[in-house]
Amino acid sequence: LLGVQLPADAALLVALGTVTARAPYRSAWAAALVAVAGAVLAAARWAPEGRFPASAAAMTAAVAASALLGANARIRRAARAERLARLELDRDERERRAVEEERARIARELHDSVTHGLSVVVALADALGHARPADACAVTARIAQTGRQALTDMRRALGLLQDTGPDAGPHTGPGDDRRSPPGIGQLRALCEQMEAAGLVTRLRVDGEAARVPAAAQLTVHRLVQESLTNALRHAPQGSRAEVRVSCAPGAVTVEVTDDGRAAGTGRPGSAGSGRGLTGMRERAAAFGGVLEAGPRPGGGWRVFVRLDPGGAP
Repeated sequence: LLGVQLPADAALLVALGTVTARAPYRSAWAAALVAVAGAVLAAARWAPEGRFPASAAAMTAAVAASALLGANARIRRAARAERLARLELDRDERERRAVEEERARIARELHDSVTHGLSVVVALADALGHARPADACAVTARIAQTGRQALTDMRRALGLLQDTGPDAGPHTGPGDDRRSPPGIGQLRALCEQMEAAGLVTRLRVDGEAARVPAAAQLTVHRLVQESLTNALRHAPQGSRAEVRVSCAPGAVTVEVTDDGRAAGTGRPGSAGSGRGLTGMRERAAAFGGVLEAGPRPGGGWRVFVRLDPGGAP
């Protein structure tokens, strides 16, 4: 075309497209202007007589097309880089939220296990001061057993930190029960422990507990444990408590009642902000449940929640 070899023209256009796609904006504009000026000069030098306007327009259009293709590639690359940056920010935010949720979960586990264990130990120690010599050994054994169980629960909660770490591996050592969190099947032992501490407790479980997922069973166990611990701490000696757990195909309901003191006598309010009650609400919310806690009309305290075992995030 116009006495200029086509390979040379193509090479110039490719070079221009590369410059506009990758060079800084100022250099890209300068290269485009130089290319346009070169096209006009080439048309003036080699265009046949009377064909200068058409030749200049054709060569300028080729230069503009090459520059536009390069600019389009620049814009796509910038958009892709921005999209990747947003994805990385979203991933970092999700990881940060996951870490915070994991910390909150471990904090709830530690609070529940330590508070329950210490409350039972204190109650048993108080009972030991009034126990007959023949019963003192049994009470002391109960204190030791409760302390060991509290340590086991604490090791299980702390083991979650290792299980979620980058070097986490299977735990197969003897006595390692971090893979077996307590569930509905352990509620009987929990009620017996509370009875030994002075809170007469009845348990009723309806439905097939084995069909409830392990995570939901742990939540049920912790809700009952915290409710009974509060009753033990705030209800007077000789109070009675009743635990009812109903396992239906689509829901699990938990109700814990006692005949101890009602509101205004040291029990946390139904809208209270105590760490224990807050943790119970968070556990219930994880399974789509809303915790109801408050004084009973006839005296005492009631905790009720309905969980959706399949509604966990």
